Amino acid sequence: MNQIGYWKNFPKYLDDTQFVKRQFTSDYFVKNASFFKLDNLSIGYSHKDIRGKMIPRLSFTVQNVLTITDYEGIDPEVPGGIDNNFYPRPRTFMFGIGFTY
Repeated sequence: MNQIGYWKNFPKYLDDTQFVKRQFTSDYFVKNASFFKLDNLSIGYSHKDIRGKMIPRLSFTVQNVLTITDYEGIDPEVPGGIDNNFYPRPRTFMFGIGFTY
């Protein structure tokens, strides 16, 4: 760890900790990740029978609709509990049309 330039690559907030060695049991970086999440929302409408042949159905679905949290990171619902090197979840919109004969 005493190689030239090793400590220059560390973020500045690590200086605030005053750690002199690895602190595996420290809770210094633990944050409150409480959240409320609306993950899936789906609505649909089936129309009346058209000329006695088919019934059309329209639907709309949204994934990852809403997250309410005070968490400062990207997403409070991360696998493994460590907010590091993961791709954030996209908000997805889907529209559907179906026919029943």
